[in-house]
Amino acid sequence: MKLFQSPSARESDDEHIASLRCTIERCDRWRIGLVLANVGMLAGLIWAFVRVVPLVVEVAQPANAPIAAVGFVTGGILGFAFGAMAYGIIRSLIVSLGGFRTERLLLKFYDARDSQSLDDER
Repeated sequence: MKLFQSPSARESDDEHIASLRCTIERCDRWRIGLVLANVGMLAGLIWAFVRVVPLVVEVAQPANAPIAAVGFVTGGILGFAFGAMAYGIIRSLIVSLGGFRTERLLLKFYDARDSQSLDDER
């Protein structure tokens, strides 16, 4: 059904290739800025983690045994939040360093096919 097709399924091959070229050029232009931003965010996340861990450890001390559960719950929530943020930052860093491999191979194949078809016409 055309109702559930993505917008890219409705565009022609040439339109899709043109949009891929534009996307790759834009990401290549901003690559250094993205890498620096991701490294900065990762450094900030590590700094925040180092600053927050002692606070959680203070809450979960044995002298405060009745509220130790609060410390474990807080630690679990912070661990999940820091883990999710770290995953997102590291994934973004990897994509900004060497992303769009599949799209680059598609463009390479498309250009080779076009040049071959031009050679066949001559």
